Amino acid sequence: MLFTHLKKTPLLLILMQFLLISTVYGTRKQGTLKPMYVCGNSAYPVPAVMNALDAVRRLFRKHKTNQLVRYTGTTRLPIFTGQTGEFYEGKIKGSILWDFSSTKRKVKGYVIVNKQRDVGSLVGVVGIGDEGTYSVCEKKMLRSTRSSALNQT
Repeated sequence: MLFTHLKKTPLLLILMQFLLISTVYGTRKQGTLKPMYVCGNSAYPVPAVMNALDAVRRLFRKHKTNQLVRYTGTTRLPIFTGQTGEFYEGKIKGSILWDFSSTKRKVKGYVIVNKQRDVGSLVGVVGIGDEGTYSVCEKKMLRSTRSSALNQT
């Protein structure tokens, strides 16, 4: 059966398939596949993000905790994607997590975003900075190398 299949398949096609398989196998050994985040930053603060940030800061001052503080809520805001350069209305759904345990007191948040035109699909993770600016990060399976300049969360 294999012989008849090889007889019908052109030699060039077999050679191309072999090269493709060997290339995939060869690159697989060079690095490990892991989820990384390709990010595009926003240029302006968002009121919804600022309100959530203020609420968490008040909570931090009140309880004087140095642990992770979680803010849960659902809101809508315009999101700029750095890769495609387009604006779309995203829905922040889930929890924003701030870590107050670092020495610099850097505030970071991560929320789940769904595109309005493609409801229900996980687009990525939003990182929220100190001033209420945020970045949309698309989760992609990329090769992790030492020379990678991608943002990793």
